[in-house]
Amino acid sequence: MTLIKFDFDSEKWKKNRHKINYLIKSKLDLLNKTELSYKYDLAIVTALRTPELDSILNLNIEWTSFYLNNDSTEYFKGIVENGDTNLKIVAASAPQMGMVAASNLTAKIIHNFRPKCVAMTGIAAGVGDNKNYGDVLIADIAFDSGSGKINRGDKGERVFVPDFKTIDIDTGLKENFISIKANRKYLDEIRRDWPINIANELNIHIGPFASGAGVISHKSVIEDIKSHSRKLIGLDMEAYGVYYACKNSSKPKPKTFLSLKSISDFADSDKCDDFQEYASYTSASLLYYFIKNDIVKHI
Repeated sequence: MTLIKFDFDSEKWKKNRHKINYLIKSKLDLLNKTELSYKYDLAIVTALRTPELDSILNLNIEWTSFYLNNDSTEYFKGIVENGDTNLKIVAASAPQMGMVAASNLTAKIIHNFRPKCVAMTGIAAGVGDNKNYGDVLIADIAFDSGSGKINRGDKGERVFVPDFKTIDIDTGLKENFISIKANRKYLDEIRRDWPINIANELNIHIGPFASGAGVISHKSVIEDIKSHSRKLIGLDMEAYGVYYACKNSSKPKPKTFLSLKSISDFADSDKCDDFQEYASYTSASLLYYFIKNDIVKHI
């Protein structure tokens, strides 16, 4: 034990301030110890309760509903066995669609539950050729398609100059899904377990993903975004918000994060809700197989 003598008539005691600061920090670290450690292995975020969160709650997991004090969000917790490990999972849906709602929910979940991984599932619009309803879109890069500046053109027309800020997922996580795609691991089983016969095979697509403020049902808007991101695979209203919340959260940050949403439409005039339930199912099911077999490598 060290005693530091304080004297109003002398400043010699200030030479030992580093010891005082060390003791204060040590005490604060002890008080905040529970906040500095991970509490859950995975948090699942969806934009809608139905059909997106419902598809998560229909997985082979025994869910328990609960609330936090002063928080109106209904949370669900469950355990998934992965070999000898029991993985703790929490899930919730936002009260409305959009980046703000998704980002806010993700930030609350990270603050309250400190998950090692955050995953978003649900529905999205597919972009590009060779894609089918229900195909899973892995967003290896997410960006806000509305980020930029609106200028005045030579003829007074509205000209949008994009300034996309992108967020990437972990390279190892991306490679894991590249392997799943190449080996068609889980995909045929997921399609076979859907009660209605689906003619097209189920596939995975990995690439850039755009999030915007509104639902898109016009090809010209997609072509404009594609002109600045030619490998674009899909569109939604939330993924970038989830990635941003994970990337910029307080410590301990999630070790990894991921959006795997499935195609329910193609953002055109034929847009309908007929495939939302199937798309939510394929998205949730692929995440479930990933949890059961692969997630431990990344957390």
